[in-house]
Amino acid sequence: MLFLGLDLAWGPKNTSGGCAILWEGARASVLDVTETLGNDSDILAWVQRWDAEAGAEGLLLWIDAPLLVPNEAGKRPCETELGRRYARFQAGAHPANRTIFGGDVRGERLVTRLVEIGIVHDPYLHQPVRVGVRQAMEVFPHPAHIELFGLARTLKYKAKPGRDYPSRRAAFAEYARHLRLLAEELALDLPGDWPPADFTGCIGGGLKRLEDGLDALSCACIVLWYWQRGAQGAEVIGDMMHGYVVVPVRRAEAGRTEDRVQ
Repeated sequence: MLFLGLDLAWGPKNTSGGCAILWEGARASVLDVTETLGNDSDILAWVQRWDAEAGAEGLLLWIDAPLLVPNEAGKRPCETELGRRYARFQAGAHPANRTIFGGDVRGERLVTRLVEIGIVHDPYLHQPVRVGVRQAMEVFPHPAHIELFGLARTLKYKAKPGRDYPSRRAAFAEYARHLRLLAEELALDLPGDWPPADFTGCIGGGLKRLEDGLDALSCACIVLWYWQRGAQGAEVIGDMMHGYVVVPVRRAEAGRTEDRVQ
């Protein structure tokens, strides 16, 4: 079974990150991490490559980008709900609407092409979930990090005004540490030298590439979490009519998400 994470840039000017994880037997391993995916055709070719590799075993693809945006303005209801639950963790979602995207939502366009090759757009894992499924769904990593990493607030690794390189490098190191711990829970073998433990000297484009790679790994880990735990491992906030986001939860360990974040 293959698990793909795609950190999709909202527009074609920036590159996107991708990660492929293979579950085989009782453990998983990282097969690929790339931070150089370009236009829609590049991304589709990358997905098709791994879809062919998966064959009858199937694949699950989690995409960090809005995939269904019916509203012309404002927020999708799922973003309002995410804000209600996660704003105090600084993990609310940016509003997605068709006006912001100029009427052309890249995630929607990509999903249409995925459906054409038989990858179903469906946020629900229908039981029993083992092999053979081919699905794509939308995820937003910040709430996922709050849930799975046990954070009090989001990690400040992205380039924003007021954040200097030392603080961002420290946040990247913490991000990498949490991903390594999550990998242990998932029985996932990471490459020996990645994610790096030391980000000394990383600046500019180097940090951006690391960000895309780590976010893609994060997405792939989240869908592996969902697959391993089934319906109890994640919650679909929203729906296929108004837009949705899938958020992983630790219900088995600590009860429902709502009980812990309200």
